Amino acid sequence: MKYLAILWIASLIFEINGKDIPGCLSTNDFVLISEGNPKTITNNFCFCNPNDSQHINIVCLFGSNSEHLQKSMVAVVNANETVETISIRNVNASEFVFPSNYFSQSAPNLIEFEMSNCRGNVGNLDNAFDGLSKLESIFIENCNIEKIPPSISNITGLKALSLSENKISKITAKEFGENSKTLEYLNVAGNFISEMEIGVLSNLVKLETLKIGQHNHASNSLMTEISNIKNLKALDLSAIDGLTNIAPTFFDNLKNIEELSFAGCSFKTINETTFQHLTSLKILDLRVNLIENISVDAFASLRNLTHLSLAGNYLKAINSALLENLNSLKVLDLSYNELTSISPFNFNGTKNSLKELNLAENRALKDIDDKSFDNLIMLQKLNISATGISSINKELLKTLPSLQEFDGSDCLITSIHEEAFAEQEFSLTKLNLNGNKLTKFSGGLVEKLEALTDLDLSENSWLCSEDIKSLKQAIDIKYKNAAKFKKDFFLKQSNNTVCNRPWKFNNISIMEIDEKELSKYVESQDITTIAPSTTTTTENPADTTKGFNLEDVTFMAGSSSDELTRNITTLEADENRPLYDINAVKKDNSEKESFSSWLGIGIVIFAVITIIILIVFVVKKVKNDIKTKKIHPSVEFNKDGRISMSNKSLNIASLQKEDSKIDMRDDL
Repeated sequence: MKYLAILWIASLIFEINGKDIPGCLSTNDFVLISEGNPKTITNNFCFCNPNDSQHINIVCLFGSNSEHLQKSMVAVVNANETVETISIRNVNASEFVFPSNYFSQSAPNLIEFEMSNCRGNVGNLDNAFDGLSKLESIFIENCNIEKIPPSISNITGLKALSLSENKISKITAKEFGENSKTLEYLNVAGNFISEMEIGVLSNLVKLETLKIGQHNHASNSLMTEISNIKNLKALDLSAIDGLTNIAPTFFDNLKNIEELSFAGCSFKTINETTFQHLTSLKILDLRVNLIENISVDAFASLRNLTHLSLAGNYLKAINSALLENLNSLKVLDLSYNELTSISPFNFNGTKNSLKELNLAENRALKDIDDKSFDNLIMLQKLNISATGISSINKELLKTLPSLQEFDGSDCLITSIHEEAFAEQEFSLTKLNLNGNKLTKFSGGLVEKLEALTDLDLSENSWLCSEDIKSLKQAIDIKYKNAAKFKKDFFLKQSNNTVCNRPWKFNNISIMEIDEKELSKYVESQDITTIAPSTTTTTENPADTTKGFNLEDVTFMAGSSSDELTRNITTLEADENRPLYDINAVKKDNSEKESFSSWLGIGIVIFAVITIIILIVFVVKKVKNDIKTKKIHPSVEFNKDGRISMSNKSLNIASLQKEDSKIDMRDDL
């Protein structure tokens, strides 16, 4: 009984996830080229995929059109199934025509409609959504539409609407219609919206998320409408045009905001009043602005803030008082700024919460105080890549017991103390020191990092002497233990983890060197064979052979009067010669070239004659074989001399190739 129950459950799962709609393939079943399996050959590029709710999602891909979509919807209806979502992606939009009630006839229970990344212009959508009482989400993105389809205003239960990356320049209140009472998510980013009528956005009483940046213009009327959406929780104004500052009263009615993005705007300063009312704010994105100054009290009221990004600005220093009240902050991104130093206790206000700190690409950052990271007991990820740091001492990371990932790549690091990661022996999993100036590295340091799974030491100037032996052995032990205890360990870019000195090991991976060949490095003995300069003993001092200067042998073809070649340096002996005279050829050279030409022609003629003789011989041989039936055994001659196939069958199915299948899953 136990096994029967298992089989019954398995059959149910298969039935739910493996529904077969006659006349409409699923993307999992579809095979572009499949010999001998006619089921997978189709001209319909709209596919029927079962979803988790035991209904059908129709996905139309490149090459499909409205006829394909109609056939798929009809196939689902004929199979007594229900279409819940329709996704049309990467198509020629002009191939789709949507007459009135197009969807309500074959997909009356449609919940979500998506059309994205179109070529050409979408056909008439004015009445396409009429009669769809259960439709909750519409996404028409990057499809060149210039207005909101009128039929959308008649949908009574619409919750999500995205019309991003289109050509909409104006939105009126009537275009939302019944949706003003139900809409929770609106994305119109990437359009050409500027002016906004009163009530267009402020009347969307349930709207929680608004994305309206990227090419839209932050006019006074638009910003006023946004400021009156009282239930708004997430506002994205990324890359909106014309926004250089925020009015002091802008957030007066937006006290429920939890996520806020001004990325890619043109802010220069952040003062103490900008965000003072946003006590519920959790995520603040100020990336890629022009910010140079931030008031020390700018974030004082943001006690619930968990994510703060100031990346890509012009900050030169961080005042420790700036982060003093951010007791909930988990992620702080200060990358791509102009920081020169990190002072003691800069992040002290976040000591019990901060988990990720990014200081990457601060090229001028050369000084990080030993106490800069003091008491960051929760910090798990630290990124100081592409900074001017030259060393890591044993104090810098001493108070980071939870650190799991450290990225110090592309810096100027020449030395790392053997006990630099002593406090992370059981926590550090990823260590990236790629692209530094390291010549040696303690094998004991690697060996002590018990949890290490990813190590990158590539693109350094490794000195492969007897001192590198301990590092090589430590890495070998890591690999052996990983295999023995079924753990992960990987030396990334091992082929680029190569020796720089001594010369005999130059560009050889440190893991490929025989330890027996490693010895103490003596710089005075590490030489390469250099071409010596030679001097001929003659009475003329000009005959002395010297090392050459590239500029002395660099010249261009052309007349010496040419403006492009007038300043070219030439050898003294050639000063009176034209730079490149193709007519200055001696007669005896011409005669030699003439003889060479005739010799070449003769060789070619001989080769052609030889090939013709060989072809004639082969043809005669083939004809002789045919007469004696020395041909493929699957071909025979009839009595009348005609060729016929033998009775042996040719199994087409055996010629199928598994690698010709294309696994196209639901996420297409």
